Amino acid sequence: MPDRRLTDLAVRQDDDVAAAVLALQREAYAVEAALIGSEGIPALTESLEVLRAAGESWLGCIDADGLSGAVAWQLLDDGTVDICRLGPDAAVPPPPNMIAHRPSIVSGR
Repeated sequence: MPDRRLTDLAVRQDDDVAAAVLALQREAYAVEAALIGSEGIPALTESLEVLRAAGESWLGCIDADGLSGAVAWQLLDDGTVDICRLGPDAAVPPPPNMIAHRPSIVSGR
């Protein structure tokens, strides 16, 4: 298995990190759009400014090739963690134990 590590992503502070997250997001949601037959997913056309202004916390998976996945969340007032975005790198195959359990996630936002 490739060497991977999880790290906080400074999307609001680091231009390179924000650009990598935006590119990954567009690739991941393009796959999702093809699966559901709709190009109407806002994340496909979201700007860097909108991504940064969303107020979400980010965690990324980094491997030898760079960012291979990212998740964004917000902590709601009632203590609930709202997972806002999930972006796996479409070019990175999932671990074997995830193939049968890979859900399709579509945000209602």
